[in-house]
Amino acid sequence: DAFKKLADGSAASFISRGDESGTHAKEKALWKSAGFDYEKIRKAGSWYIEGGKGMGSTLLMASEKQGYTISDMGTFLAFKGKLNLVTIVDRGSILLNVYSVIPVNPEKNPKVALNAQKAKDMVSFLTSAEIQKLIGDYGIKTYGTPLFIPCAGKPEPTE
Repeated sequence: DAFKKLADGSAASFISRGDESGTHAKEKALWKSAGFDYEKIRKAGSWYIEGGKGMGSTLLMASEKQGYTISDMGTFLAFKGKLNLVTIVDRGSILLNVYSVIPVNPEKNPKVALNAQKAKDMVSFLTSAEIQKLIGDYGIKTYGTPLFIPCAGKPEPTE
């Protein structure tokens, strides 16, 4: 619904990273999910601005223009003191950005066979209960909220 309201162009500017980053890819997916053709949106008018810079710069631009953007929570919280922005939508499986650890299959790529056990050890380490807890607690001390949601062993969210 938020993107549908933005698309009429009458409310305010939308500042896109416009840099083919993961956040930009998520933005494109959000436009599509809202029923819009991204290529048409990006050419829809002066309300849509491609910053072409990192997340911090995009947040600062959105704040200066009193516009909207999408951001990862970590960067938003780190810049919060410099911004005149508030979070409007911060929940929903469509907003999740799942990170995965996937070792290369040594049977399909023999060049990695030498390090196959090290890769398995790394996967075991990252998916262990201890490290999943560290991931889930990261950010709480500094920002009062976790920056990541541990999900090892859980099914990927559906949109």
